[in-house]
Amino acid sequence: MSHPRAVPALCYGEMLVALVVEQLAGRRWMHPAMLVVVGTAAVGYLIYAPWVYAFPLTGEGHARRRWLSRWD
Repeated sequence: MSHPRAVPALCYGEMLVALVVEQLAGRRWMHPAMLVVVGTAAVGYLIYAPWVYAFPLTGEGHARRRWLSRWD
């Protein structure tokens, strides 16, 4: 379980992403921009859910999810 003090940081981060997307995209591009943000979050969830929820993975599955080779 995450630390209780980490939750406000997550909320502020989510609000900051929303403000940045709103400022950069404007009204015309808001819908496509939000689809990109939600799509990116969904892909990230699908890729890293096995690590977060401790689903069984093969050694190759772990290797594909590592950003750095020294993460052993």
